[in-house]
Amino acid sequence: LMILFCKFILKVDVSHFSPTPEMCEEFAKTKATKVQKVGLILLVVYFFALIFAELFTQVPLFQTIKSLGPVGLGVIYMLVFIIWRDENGKSYVNLLSCFNKGIPWSVVILFGVTLPLVSLMQSPDVGIMATINAFIAPLLSGMSVTKLFIISGIALAIITQFSHNLVLVAMFTPILIPAATSLGGNPFTMAWIIFISLICAFATPAGSAFAGYVYGHPNVRSKDGYILGCLFLAVSTITMIAMIPLCNMLF
Repeated sequence: LMILFCKFILKVDVSHFSPTPEMCEEFAKTKATKVQKVGLILLVVYFFALIFAELFTQVPLFQTIKSLGPVGLGVIYMLVFIIWRDENGKSYVNLLSCFNKGIPWSVVILFGVTLPLVSLMQSPDVGIMATINAFIAPLLSGMSVTKLFIISGIALAIITQFSHNLVLVAMFTPILIPAATSLGGNPFTMAWIIFISLICAFATPAGSAFAGYVYGHPNVRSKDGYILGCLFLAVSTITMIAMIPLCNMLF
């Protein structure tokens, strides 16, 4: 819907993103190297190994793969290129360079700081969840489940523009899903609403780490970021509300 809105309403000019004939000709002349071909083959094997590990749980090989998980297989994938040497005897993967340039440490630190905060929010000794429950419970009494779905989705979509997504998940998931269930609603629909609402955090730079990347990009004007972020929020919220009856049928 966002793509259609930009195409027919905003009439965004995307010609700058289209490859020129010269670019297509240059791409056609470029041949994949041996390392790139092996990397692609191993990537396909990686994905299919994870899929088969979930499908064939009785096969010993896939049981081992499942126990390794995506992280374990990722380490094995990386080790292939660490051990593999070029004609000069150098490894194709430089671990020091990967750790320095390939890992977004700001995002890692952000999650590292957030996870203890989430645990703190859920701790019964702190009493934050009990306070929130005591405040929200009277507001939910007598409310229809459809009204709860809509109000929860809109409220979370707005709050997430100024708060961290993981904190909001920790705060409201234990409250809203039982509340929807007690009113006779579908808990999976409420979980879907929470998910959709909390991924719309692009209207402000503080909404999410990805929003920070957008607003911090030198080629993105702040004005355009706010306009498109608000449009994404509006279109996503409308779509979320319109999809509630379908989610009730599917789940």
